Amino acid sequence: MILNKKEKAVMKVIYNKASENDWVCLITPHEILTSIPYKIEFKKDDLAPTLRSLALNDYFEVVESNKKGELVYCVSMHSKGQAFMRDLQNERKSIYTKIILAVCGAFITFIVTQILQWIF
Repeated sequence: MILNKKEKAVMKVIYNKASENDWVCLITPHEILTSIPYKIEFKKDDLAPTLRSLALNDYFEVVESNKKGELVYCVSMHSKGQAFMRDLQNERKSIYTKIILAVCGAFITFIVTQILQWIF
């Protein structure tokens, strides 16, 4: 499953927080929103649907709770969520491999074209 930018941003924040504490964490919406880079257009109203989407995709289990009147998410990472960073790295490697193959293919096509022009 390929995640969009918003999902990746939220997943990175939760992954970093949960990896420090045996794959379980308590995190507030404020913590999540302030940790997302400014270059990603993310609104407060986007958070709940994004968390629901990630939970449905089996990255983690999330439960809403109140702590002293403040909304807190209790997140328990599943194995798919624990493998998030590795999947992200594999996705990057796959993109780099495709780029390299495209460049090599263009180069080989150019060389073959030059050889054929020289022969004929």
